[in-house]
Amino acid sequence: MDKRSKLYNFMYAFMAVALIILIVNMAVKYDGVSPTDEMADGTVGFADGWILENGDVADLAHLNENDGVTTGRQFSIYNVLPEGLPEGQSLCFRTKNIFYKVYVDGKLRYEPEIPESSGYNKSSGNRHNYVPLLSEDAGKTVQIKITTVYENAKSRIDGICIGSGGGVALSFIKSRLVAFATSMFLLFIGLLLMLADIPLNTRSEKNHELMYLGFCSVSIAIWCLLETGLFQIFYGDSRLIQTVSCCALMLINIPMVLYFDKAFGLGFKHVKGILCFLSLAEFIVCFGLHMLEIYDFHETLIATHVTLVISAVVMLASIIKPNKKEEKRESNITFKIFRFIGLGAILISAGMDIARYYVFASDDNALCVRIGLIIFMICFGGSSLEKTINVVKLGARSEMISQLAYKDGLTGVGNRTLFKERLAELEENKNYVNEILFVMFDVNDLKYINDKMGHTVGDELIMKGATIINESFCNFGGTCYRVGGDEFVVIITGNMPMAQYKEGMKHFESAIAEHNANPDKKFRISIASGFATYNESSREKTMSEIWHLADAFMYKNKKDMKARMIEANEYYTGKLYASSR
Repeated sequence: MDKRSKLYNFMYAFMAVALIILIVNMAVKYDGVSPTDEMADGTVGFADGWILENGDVADLAHLNENDGVTTGRQFSIYNVLPEGLPEGQSLCFRTKNIFYKVYVDGKLRYEPEIPESSGYNKSSGNRHNYVPLLSEDAGKTVQIKITTVYENAKSRIDGICIGSGGGVALSFIKSRLVAFATSMFLLFIGLLLMLADIPLNTRSEKNHELMYLGFCSVSIAIWCLLETGLFQIFYGDSRLIQTVSCCALMLINIPMVLYFDKAFGLGFKHVKGILCFLSLAEFIVCFGLHMLEIYDFHETLIATHVTLVISAVVMLASIIKPNKKEEKRESNITFKIFRFIGLGAILISAGMDIARYYVFASDDNALCVRIGLIIFMICFGGSSLEKTINVVKLGARSEMISQLAYKDGLTGVGNRTLFKERLAELEENKNYVNEILFVMFDVNDLKYINDKMGHTVGDELIMKGATIINESFCNFGGTCYRVGGDEFVVIITGNMPMAQYKEGMKHFESAIAEHNANPDKKFRISIASGFATYNESSREKTMSEIWHLADAFMYKNKKDMKARMIEANEYYTGKLYASSR
């Protein structure tokens, strides 16, 4: 950077710092009342003095634990409105998991509209209620008829007061602004990660690490947003909001498991499949019970909580589990510490919120998770970002090399130079991939064809062999290179290299059989092959060693083929070849 540019940067920094100091100074000195506080002025608490029909004091925070209360049966609580009640006041309160009606002096004053649908939970969820009061209601008895829905879940009335409905609503919104902003930030980050995944995975080597993290973040963010209680102020269907909140929890586990496995590896055999199928099984059971109206999503939350806790514990154990085959580089140790902190934060915070849900009467069940998720995103997102940058660099470098025509002039596939470059890249980044598969090929009969039919026909043999190999594997994550006169290698990467290899071999064998069945062919196609895999059990080996291992298996296959095949001179000079033409 030149001196003039440094001067301009300093000038801008000076202006920004001066303005920040000015704004902070004015904000600190202001001691006035906000419009929200002015609107809420005059609000008085009305939580004391509520009694049951038998005269006992009512426990509003644990309605289903009051004496004589039975789930599904209606009961009432009573209180006396204060004297000197001004006009324009409302009885304001929040409810959870109850149905209710409000009476003043024995007359029905308020009954919330409860929508009905087969997909709803049984309760009305969390609701904000603003019951208008009249000045002549002063000193009269207010009665709330209540029906609790769940036997074990918390049913309560809280935040009960008398004041301006708008002022009380604004005060509640103000109290949840930080939670709302945090949840929106997580939602924005999740959507951003999902969008960033699209251009990064237009290559043949797909990772989708950012997409999984994005889905996980979006699911948690939606749940956190609904748990703030703000949507219930602006949208009347609280039953739908509660149902969506429960469903959002069930959508967290699978992308979380897939992200962790893709980004860092779970460290235990088959654990990814087990955790994903566990989550699917939990969803199917809960969904079925909900639609059959046996237990709704809210009643089966414990199954969702258990599934999430099991997955979190397994992932934490995967980080703690020592891996002797992992290279002990400083960066790996650093990332391991960050991953431990990130997953530990989300595990502890989720555990705290689950405990708050079952033990305490909390009106915000996502308080701790929001903090834990931010720590998780910082720790894990940093690791993913560095790896993503590496992947982008590798992709850009591969495209540049391709543009420089690092391809075999005869067959059009990658040449030996490009293969060596790719081999070095894989070696450098092998700790970030779970599995890579090398397949070696050797085209038989080339020497005989060159000697007896000419090098032009020999070139045609090589080109046909390359076409069969390349077309067989290119659609299954494989990239083909010509590494010798009649030798080719295919590198297969992706989510399931072995399955991709098997599909490619089916097309490979079918193409050879189709060619050899053609009566007008100039030559037969016979190609030996062998493969070797780099995975968790071969971390100590280099990519070159894996390649040479595939080469050794290929030569073994070539030897076996020659023992079974008709010799080239017999095939081309004998009756078999003549009759096939």
